This record gives sequence, structure tokens and C-alpha cells, in this order.
Amino acid sequence: MKLASAVAISLCIITVSTSAGAQRSSCAPAMHKTMSDSAVVAFETAWAAAAVAHDTAALRCVLANNFVDTSWQGALRTRRDVLASGPVTPSGLTQHFSDWRIDRFDGTVIVRGLNTVTGADGKPVSALRFTDVLRYLDGRWQAVAAQETPVRQ
Repeated sequence: MKLASAVAISLCIITVSTSAGAQRSSCAPAMHKTMSDSAVVAFETAWAAAAVAHDTAALRCVLANNFVDTSWQGALRTRRDVLASGPVTPSGLTQHFSDWRIDRFDGTVIVRGLNTVTGADGKPVSALRFTDVLRYLDGRWQAVAAQETPVRQ
């Protein structure tokens, strides 16, 4: 599961509906096939906020049906696993994303970065390198793969 921080979403990528039956229509279908760096970071930020809040409606929009994550513990987690699990960040911890590297291919974006987790005192608790693969599917961007690797300190 992608570790995430509660951050403001600067770009409205996901429109969430509280009705379970409206999940398909609640996803923003009219996204540009080409994403700027700021749109990629906004997508990642929206995903992170949804993971922290365990907002399953938003996660359904962000994660492709065939999504698979290789967690920082080495476990493979499918979209179904992610939706069935709880929030990813323990209370009192905040995550900060940096060191972005974004590569684009036809209909695919590979995002790499560093996620530094800090305690309430602002001191680093852990750091994870991550790689996310996004694909333009069904008129919107969706995550198809993710992997996190702990950084030894």
C-alpha cells in the first residue's frame, strides 16, 4: 500500500460520490492524456490523501482493476487488498514527498520519489523510495503498479 500524507489537493483529479452505485460516474473521466509534472504530483497527492483517509470511493477511481503493489515489506497487494485494508498511516505521523522523477511514455507515466515519514516532533521516523506506474485507461489516469523500498538510515 502506498504510504501517504494528509495534504491539500491542489488539482481536482477525483470527484468522490458517497453512493456505492455511482462509483464509475464519480471518477473524473475527462482528463488530458498528457499530464504535466504538476498534474502528476497532484495525482500522487490525491492518491496519498485517499490512502490516509481510506477513502474507498476515491481509491476505486485511482487504482486500476489490475493494480498490484509490492509493499515496503515485500508483500504483493491487489486493488481488492488495498480497498479491504484500513488507513495506511498511524496517527501522529506525517509523510513528505520529495526527489520526484517523472518519465513519460505513450499513455504511461512512471513516477519515482522519496517519502519521508516524520513524527509529531518533525523528526524523521523512516524513509521509503517509491515507484508508481500510471496508465491512461478509460479516459482517465489510473495507478497500475506501485513499489516501496525502505531507505536505510
